[in-house]
Amino acid sequence: MGVHGVLLFGETGKRSDLTGAFRGGKGLPPRGRVPMFLCKKSNEAEFQAWVRAQRPDAVVALGEWVPGWLREMGLRVPEDVQFVLLDWGAGDGKKFAAIDQQHEIGGMAEVDLLLAEMHMHRLGPPQAVHSLMIESRWVDGPTALPRTPAAKKRARQNATCP
Repeated sequence: MGVHGVLLFGETGKRSDLTGAFRGGKGLPPRGRVPMFLCKKSNEAEFQAWVRAQRPDAVVALGEWVPGWLREMGLRVPEDVQFVLLDWGAGDGKKFAAIDQQHEIGGMAEVDLLLAEMHMHRLGPPQAVHSLMIESRWVDGPTALPRTPAAKKRARQNATCP
């Protein structure tokens, strides 16, 4: 039996980038969890050793080079290991299955928030920190197997906050 999934973060210097990733696997049974592969710089040899040791079903990463590294190991993407690009951009086209964090929509919402503050003559630092969340969207692509209707339903159910 493989694992349910894993997250790989490439060149990131922000600890906050990893918060959701660490929480993500907590609901899995211990045999379905895999230690995350974390590195400051892309390191093909270390990554491939980790894949051999952990045998993940899926890798979610910031690095577009990951499918190439998996193929160099003789693995088929998505048949042996699925790959999801964590931060899809319009320039990525349909090369990868991906998560579109919808940065443009987030930027527009941030401008709206700022304009509302200015309209109410609220200047300076806010009394309380405001948070803004924009829901990401799934982008189908050739590096992940097609999602079945049952999988889509489970994803919607798991997305609801308790």
